[in-house]
Order: sequence, then structure tokens, then C-alpha cells
Amino acid sequence: MMFHIHNVRTEWTDFAVAQALQNVIKEMGKDIINLKPSDIKELKRVTSLSEYKLRKYLKFYDYPPEILEKFLQSEKNEYQNKKMDPDILSEMHKPIMEIKKQMPEILKEYSVTKIIDICIKKKNENVVEKNKEFRLISKTLAAAKNHKVRKELVKEKIIEFLNKPKFSPKDVYSSTSEIVYQLEEIQKNSDELYSKLSNFDLRKATIKEKEQLQKNLGKLVDLINKKILQ
Repeated sequence: MMFHIHNVRTEWTDFAVAQALQNVIKEMGKDIINLKPSDIKELKRVTSLSEYKLRKYLKFYDYPPEILEKFLQSEKNEYQNKKMDPDILSEMHKPIMEIKKQMPEILKEYSVTKIIDICIKKKNENVVEKNKEFRLISKTLAAAKNHKVRKELVKEKIIEFLNKPKFSPKDVYSSTSEIVYQLEEIQKNSDELYSKLSNFDLRKATIKEKEQLQKNLGKLVDLINKKILQ
């Protein structure tokens, strides 16, 4: 039973657990690619793995076999390559799925295997310091999907990411959708400030508190006008 294996063999790697999970799914008579919500529920019961971890391991099987074999061999290596982290597959899963939907032409020139190889190299060379940085590509693709930034620009920067060794996910984000998310955050904060001020009874404040508030809000107005006129 995988529950026993997982809890006793705490040194098992992600791919060892993923392979054991694949065997459990086969024993259940299910297709690993077409699992239903009820199948996930049953897997949680049988394996004692959280849904988050189950979905993480299942994502591995959306990748070509040669990628899985490469990571598996890396994990088997006595001196494991720390930068060949399976979390790269987890973090790049969503961006690659979105590229397939929005910009399939990119995958005609850059295979999924090639994209992952590029990501591994960028991680090895510290162009990407943390795997979570790949999420910035997801955020950028989400902005393109929602028509908040030009898809042509996003496509151009993703290709630049794939072509230029020193071009990072942060560079993709800052040159495309960062301003969009910053403006959304500022708008959200300004709406919240407006709501708080509307519902605030200034009669309860002292003269000194009112003067300080007026001073701070005056600074804010001056800064907004300065930024807008830049």
C-alpha cells in the first residue's frame, strides 16, 4: 500500500512517489490522464497524500517521457543535481498549458522538452534563483488571455526568454504585464481608501488628528498629480 511506503520511506524522491502513485492508479484500473474528481478523492484516501501533492505528481505525466526520464535519472544519481528540481516541472506546467492554448505556434519551434531544458539551464546559471519566479510567466500569459496586454508583445517576450540566456521570467513580466498588475493593485487600494474615508466619522477625531490626516492626504494628492504629469 502506498500509504505505508510513503510514510516509512521518507527519503523517497518526488519521482519515486510519482511512480508509486502511477502504479496505484493502474491497480485501481484508472487512466492517469483522465482522472475524475471522484478518482482524486479515492486516491487521497488510499495514499494519504494531500490533493495538492497528488495534483503536483500527476502533472509530471503531462510531460513527454524523455523529460520524465531525464529527471528520474537525475534523482537516481548519487550526487543529485540540486538544480534539476522537479518543482521546475510543477511551476512550468501552467505556462506551457497556456502557451499551447494561446500561442501554439511557439511550440512548433520550441518543443516542451526544449523549453524545460532552457528553464533548467537558467536555474543552473542563477538567471532564475527560485522556481516560483516561473509563475511570473503565468501571470503574464493570464494578462494576455484577459486582453490586458497585447498578445503579440507577450509572445515576443516569451520567445526572447527562450532565446536569450540572461533573459529571466522577471524580465518577461516587467516588460509586459507588471504595470497592469501594479495599476490594478493601486486601483484596489484607492477604492478601499475611498470606502474607508466615506464611512469614517471625522467628528470623532481631534483637531490635531484632522490636520495630520489632511496633511497626509495632501501629500498623496501631490504625488498622484506628479506621477500623472510625468
